[in-house]
Amino acid sequence: AITPQNVALMLKKGFYRIFIERGAGEQSEYSDHAYENVGATLVDHKTVWSESNVILKVRPPQIE
Repeated sequence: AITPQNVALMLKKGFYRIFIERGAGEQSEYSDHAYENVGATLVDHKTVWSESNVILKVRPPQIE
């Protein structure tokens, strides 16, 4: 998962908003709260795919 620090950097560089899927950072030990604290918007899986212009993924997308 992207780190909360990199979310903050991307927002500082001019990204308007950054969606993070709830629970996305759990395996990397980043809490949802850590992402919220730096300005990310927590959303569900469906919102990430329907409302995003650019998607950053560590693993290939999975079809549900």
